[in-house]
Amino acid sequence: RQAWQILKHVETIVAIELLLAAQGIDFRCREMGMDVGCMGQGTAVTYQLIRQKVPFISEDVVLSPHIENVRQLVASGVIKDGVEAYFDKTGAVD
Repeated sequence: RQAWQILKHVETIVAIELLLAAQGIDFRCREMGMDVGCMGQGTAVTYQLIRQKVPFISEDVVLSPHIENVRQLVASGVIKDGVEAYFDKTGAVD
C-alpha cells in the first residue's frame, strides 16, 4: 500500500514538472517571438500530448485538475509510449 502511495506521489511530481515545462516553453517562445515548433522532436511530442489535455494557462486558476490530467498521462504511459513511438518511427535513437 505504501509503495503505491509513493508511486502516485512521484507521478504527481513528474506531472507538475511537465506542466511547468510546457508553460515555460510557451512563455519563452512568446518572449522570443518564436513558434513552439522550435523545440526538439521528443520534447515536441511530450508538449503536444500535454497541451491536448491542458491548454496554456494565462491567468490564476486552481491547478489541481490540470496536474491530475497530466498525472494520468504519466501513470497510463501515454507520454512514454508517445515518445517511444516517435523514436521507433524515426530511428533517431537505437
